[in-house]
Amino acid sequence: EEMVIKKAEDIVKMSDEDLVCEKMISEANTKEDFFKLMRKPMKGMNRSKLRKRLLENEEMLMPLIKQKSLKNGQDYFIENAFYFFAHAEEDCCNWIMSNYNDFRNEYMKSMLCLVLGIRGKEDVIPFLKSQVVRFILDYPDELFEQGPLYGMDILIERLDG
Repeated sequence: EEMVIKKAEDIVKMSDEDLVCEKMISEANTKEDFFKLMRKPMKGMNRSKLRKRLLENEEMLMPLIKQKSLKNGQDYFIENAFYFFAHAEEDCCNWIMSNYNDFRNEYMKSMLCLVLGIRGKEDVIPFLKSQVVRFILDYPDELFEQGPLYGMDILIERLDG
């Protein structure tokens, strides 16, 4: 991933806004700094740099990201939180399962189902199946079922692999 970022930086000229964002990422050192950045739209290179910094600061940020995930409905935050939970050293599957009904945003729930597929064990399969059905019935015009469907696919592939 770092090699791809480096190659992209050589090819793509960053705008002034991208450079400002890159500086904000490199200078972030408080929970509040990182939380603001998680909600900020940014291009791929900076998004990758942010996610790397989030993981480097996992111990400090885990409680905040867990807390904010329960209520936050902003897509940029949700996607960054998904990446964080999927790649963090701490396995958040038990926390996700314990708090699942407390998450206010259905997109967040869908993405958390994907985390369960990436990191979970066989015992989450019935839960993921139930979420596929719930999302299809409750949100027929959305694609929320894709998170648990893809999560099951990944989990089954890992178990078979």
